[in-house]
Amino acid sequence: MAGTLEKDNIVKHKSLSEMIVLIDTAKTPMASMLKKVNGLDQLEHSWTADEYDAPNLTATVDGADVGASDHEDAQANRGELKGRCHYHSRVPKVSTLTESTSTGGTPAGRAMAQAIAKKMKELKRDMESVIGSSQESAADDGNDGNATRGLGAWLQTGAQTHLPVPAAFRPSAGHIDATPMASFNEETLDGVLQTIWNVRDSAESYHLFCGGVLKRTISNLSRADSITGSAVLARTFDGAVNKLETKVDIYQSDFGILNLHLDRHLGEDETTDKVIRMARRGYLVDLDLVELKYNIPLRSRDLPDTGGGPRKKLEQCFMLCVGDPRGLGKFAATA
Repeated sequence: MAGTLEKDNIVKHKSLSEMIVLIDTAKTPMASMLKKVNGLDQLEHSWTADEYDAPNLTATVDGADVGASDHEDAQANRGELKGRCHYHSRVPKVSTLTESTSTGGTPAGRAMAQAIAKKMKELKRDMESVIGSSQESAADDGNDGNATRGLGAWLQTGAQTHLPVPAAFRPSAGHIDATPMASFNEETLDGVLQTIWNVRDSAESYHLFCGGVLKRTISNLSRADSITGSAVLARTFDGAVNKLETKVDIYQSDFGILNLHLDRHLGEDETTDKVIRMARRGYLVDLDLVELKYNIPLRSRDLPDTGGGPRKKLEQCFMLCVGDPRGLGKFAATA
């Protein structure tokens, strides 16, 4: 049969989508929600924590003179807490010809702009992972850079190896729960909340940043059926929109309210059963007690193009400050 057939074409152009698919949305709830403070002009910073004396039930005798032993030191319970800055960066670079030509999803002249946008998100995700880690703070020694302490290391009962928290302000064993998910229940959550309440003497509103398995476990918390004695799962069904809900985003107890947030970057520094532990990690945070202090807010600097193509340095220097670790909690199940 005469005619031109597609299969006989010598020169063929391939179809290339202009869409770049990036499935990881780089959600960073802690880095986004924690209070930010600029103007930190030192790499090491300290602050003061204090607590009230225990109640005094002794009655004062009428007419008794005040002696030297009656004088009180209002600063006797103070302690100094310290932190170290964390300096990190990302360095995008594209070649001269990559910048001048178009590729799938990247018009000519836009390769560096896209690289900067992507690396900025990665830098923020790096920050989230540092906050949610158990890494210890450290000063630059020429081999390893300045590092800030992660929440996991702030929330430990023993002394830290660098800039240790005074013993009086370290969390107790009750602040840290490692109950396996199979045994996790309302009493587990209430136990940590009550431990914090015992220190603070008030029921506050907290935020629980949690891995996927911990969040699912809390959403699946069951109640005992008073009639049959069996466990039942609470579900909400809206027949008008054919919607079934089994999730829990707010947990309210006698000792405070928990607002739950999924976070995939907790425990990134784990070396044993990393995936299992990350999914079960959770940090109970009062946003009034935790700050991100900046020595260098996120910025972009031009680096010299020595002929290979444009390059940038994206950098920031921040410190994770925990006002008093006893006002926070940690969930660290390994199973």
